[in-house]
Amino acid sequence: MTQGTVFKQEDIDKVQKGMTKDQVIFILGNPTFENFFEPDVWNYFYQAKIGDEILSESKLKVKFNNDGLVDEVIVLGLDSGL
Repeated sequence: MTQGTVFKQEDIDKVQKGMTKDQVIFILGNPTFENFFEPDVWNYFYQAKIGDEILSESKLKVKFNNDGLVDEVIVLGLDSGL
């Protein structure tokens, strides 16, 4: 079973500081979820598992500045997995 947004390092490398939200969506797709308490942070999450065993998991945060442009991309975990 897989959940979330599938992304690769090459996709992450395309996301550059100063890009618009639309440009990020074009590269990575819509965020997996947005945090109400961090409206300028998009979270991407991917997980593949069989039963209770996690085979692969990746997490990514994209932070935007007050102008809605990419300020920072944080890779919290990128597992090539399968």
